[in-house]
Amino acid sequence: MTFSLIRRAARGIRYRTLSEILNLNITFTDRLAISSTSTQLVNQFFPGSTFLGPPQKMLDGQIIKYGLLDLEFSTAPSLLGDYQSGVPLLRELGLMGKTSINDDWNNPMEIVEMVLEDLAESHTYLKLFLRASDQINFDMRGQLLGQVNPSSLSFPMTFTIQDACITNVSSAWMMKHFYL
Repeated sequence: MTFSLIRRAARGIRYRTLSEILNLNITFTDRLAISSTSTQLVNQFFPGSTFLGPPQKMLDGQIIKYGLLDLEFSTAPSLLGDYQSGVPLLRELGLMGKTSINDDWNNPMEIVEMVLEDLAESHTYLKLFLRASDQINFDMRGQLLGQVNPSSLSFPMTFTIQDACITNVSSAWMMKHFYL
């Protein structure tokens, strides 16, 4: 049973790194313009993509707590193009096999099951992982997210695209960019 689940996940996952947009900078003029500004950039390269999330409260939290943005868009399956798949990809993404991040999971097959659930949805996602290029203007150490007013963030703020992909698995980065 376990082997057949891994085989289904390995055969089903599709993943293409978007090297053409890695290291691009994107400047957001306002925290409430993140979805529209990022969608505009994405559509310059991959027309027809629409912003899926996360919601504004989570975007604020990502910036405040980690100085990053982890964005997801819906896009056309045809944009997958020359994709990777298979067991080596599952390992590379940390979705299978031991990694320092997933060692704490009580049941590593839960990760494979999440991949299979994503595959059952038959969606294509464009994912961006961005880091703040600018120094965030206040010290967040020791503060809880609920104690910080997102409007205190200083905009405009520039972010750099550190990772980008098109995939059919929303959870593809759950172990690769583990920050929660």
